[in-house]
Amino acid sequence: KISSVKTFKKTVATVKKSGKKVVVKAVKAGKATVTVKVTPKKGKATNLKATITVKNPALSVKAAKEVAVGATEQITATVKPANTKVTYTSSDATLATVDEKGVVTGVKAGDVTITVKAGKTTKTVKMTVIAALSAKQTGAKKVTVTSNTDLKDAKITVKKGNNVVNATAE
Repeated sequence: KISSVKTFKKTVATVKKSGKKVVVKAVKAGKATVTVKVTPKKGKATNLKATITVKNPALSVKAAKEVAVGATEQITATVKPANTKVTYTSSDATLATVDEKGVVTGVKAGDVTITVKAGKTTKTVKMTVIAALSAKQTGAKKVTVTSNTDLKDAKITVKKGNNVVNATAE
C-alpha cells in the first residue's frame, strides 16, 4: 500500500497518489526527487526514492524562406511531447501576419521573423515577403507588369522559344 508521496521541488514536478499508482506531473525543466512510502500489510514501511528529470519540449520547424504579398505559407512545427501548445508571433504584422496554426500571410514586401514557441523552447524563422506581380497583355507585343510595391529593382524575363529578352522596371 502506498502510504504517502512527496517531492521537495514542486516547481519542477508535482506528485500524487492515485489508488495503487503514483502520478508525476512535469511543471518545468529541472530535477526533482520523488519519495514514495510503501507500507506492506506485514512488515516494515519502506521509502523508495527516484530522481525525475524534466526536459523542455523538443521543437523543430520547417518553413519556406519566402512568401508573396497576398499569399500564404505554412510553418510546420514538430514538438515532443506532442500535446505541448505551440504559439506563433510575427516580428512585424505590417509585413506578415501569422495565425494560431502557423499560416503566414504576406502583407507588404520586407524581411520578417516568425517566432515559434513551445513551452520554454523557442525557434525563429526568417522570411522575406516578396512583391506580388501580375502581368497583362495590353497589345500585340506589349505586356504590362504591375505590383503593389516598388518595382525599381525588379528583373523581368520574357521568353519565346530560345529567345530571351530582359527588361527592367521604369
